[in-house]
Parts: sequence; structure tokens; C-alpha cells
Amino acid sequence: MSAAFVPAWDTSVVSEYEARVEPFTGLFVKDLLEPVLKDAKTRDGPLSLLDVGCGAGCGSLLAAEHGLRVTATDVSQGMVDRTRQRAEEKGLSMECVEASGEELTSNDVLKHRLGHYDFCIAAFSLIFFPDPAKGLAEIYQCLSDDGGKVMLTAWGNKEETPAFQVFQDAFRAVKPETADGGKPGRITGSPSVLKSLLEEANFQDVEIVGPVSHHLHVKEPEAFYDRFALTSPKIRGQLASLDAKERHAVKEKVLTLAEERGGGKEDGSIAIPSMAYLAYGTKRSGGGQSNKT
Repeated sequence: MSAAFVPAWDTSVVSEYEARVEPFTGLFVKDLLEPVLKDAKTRDGPLSLLDVGCGAGCGSLLAAEHGLRVTATDVSQGMVDRTRQRAEEKGLSMECVEASGEELTSNDVLKHRLGHYDFCIAAFSLIFFPDPAKGLAEIYQCLSDDGGKVMLTAWGNKEETPAFQVFQDAFRAVKPETADGGKPGRITGSPSVLKSLLEEANFQDVEIVGPVSHHLHVKEPEAFYDRFALTSPKIRGQLASLDAKERHAVKEKVLTLAEERGGGKEDGSIAIPSMAYLAYGTKRSGGGQSNKT
């Protein structure tokens, strides 16, 4: 999460994010970390991992549970605090640091760790940075010169992320000028975009996996509405721009669309798929500077 999102990701959102968003995004995080966790079992000595934009801690906790030495970072102090709390509850040793992903090398803690980390994960975080290339340049400097690896997740295009289109279609139906026009405030993942981004940052052995699909599954249409209305900074802003009657109309439309597109289950639940890409890159042997430094 970039510095531009600090006000939206304050403490009031953390518990809702953990309960409503992480169960879905965590499925992709597990996919992303799978090869790293397998690799960790075959190598001697503890490996280190930097989590950039840790959110409520899903990836950091999973890595720590498998024996990696983790530094979890996020621009939101609330997210950092919750990650630390969850680690303590699980009896895991983990360093948690408030830090912008675009300013890692100037952070008071991380600036002493340049070239330190074996792995860096940026799960659905770097794609929202105002300048993703700068974020990758910062990550590059934090990784070990001895084959340090970066791992990213990025949501696919509009057609590949139907679960994320329900609200915008509802806004468009109720008050068209409040819809986002199909232009998300993030990088849209694709093999070409992610490969180019990593190679321009001087990473080698770039591999793009996907699209990987999982279903966003909630117990009822109302829960689908709350999942976005209570956790998405963009949607919260869009709803706030409407009057009470318009907000009610949007909610009713979201409930209807969610049922149409993901309902029909005997238990009344909603399940709508969305796809993401997993991207991997290795720091060049001997280090060198990112092209974007």
C-alpha cells in the first residue's frame, strides 16, 4: 500500500479487511509462496523474507510458520500493529515495521538491511503504488546479491475479474458519472505488463504464472456488499459521494447482480471468480543497480 492510501487504510478498516478480504486474497498469496516454501525446505540455514504491503499479515504469517525470518512492512500503522499482534498470538517471531513501499531504502530500520533479504513478497500491494517502478527499484536494493527473489501478485483485466465489476456496474446503473469507467487505480496484471515491469527493474529469470483463478465466496449477497463497502477505499469514497437514496439504490443493485452472477447455490451463498497473475524475478548475480534507481 502506498503512502497515498494512508487515510483510507486506518485502524478502523483493519478488522474488516482481515475478516472480509484476506480469506480471498490469501488464496493467491498461498499460491505465490508455494515455490518459496518448497525451496526453503531444501536449503540450509534460515532464509529471510521482506513483506512489502503486508496488510493484516497473511503472507508474513505463512512464511514465518514455515521457518523464514520475516520483516513485515506496511504504510498503514494499523495493519502493522495487527500483523504483530497475530504473530504474537501464534507464538511467531517476526519484525513488523511501518514503511512505505516506495521509500524502503530510506526507512530508519530497512536502510541498514540493503542486500539482506533472500525473498521479497508484494502481494496485491505494489500494483497500487503511484510509481510501481520506483517500488521495484527499492525492493531490488533490499534483496540479496546472491540470487534474491521478488514475488508479486496482480489482478487481471476487467474480463478476468468479474467479482470486482459488480459494484461498478451498480454505480453505472444508478448514477453513471460515479462509476470508474473501467479504469482501476492500479496496474492491470498480464504477462506482458509484469514481465516488462520486472525486466526494466533489472530482474532476470522472470516468470509469470497465470491467470490463476479463485472464487470470491461469501455466505449471502449482503456479505458480498459489505465485503467491498466496508473495506475498499475507492468504493467507500464512491458511496460517500451519493445521497442516501442513491446509496440504497446502489446497494439493491449490487445485491441483485451478486445473486445473478454468483448465486444459485443451495445454501444461498455467492461465489464469483476473479483471476490474478503471479510474477517472479531474480536479482542479477553480483547485484548491480535497478534501471529505475
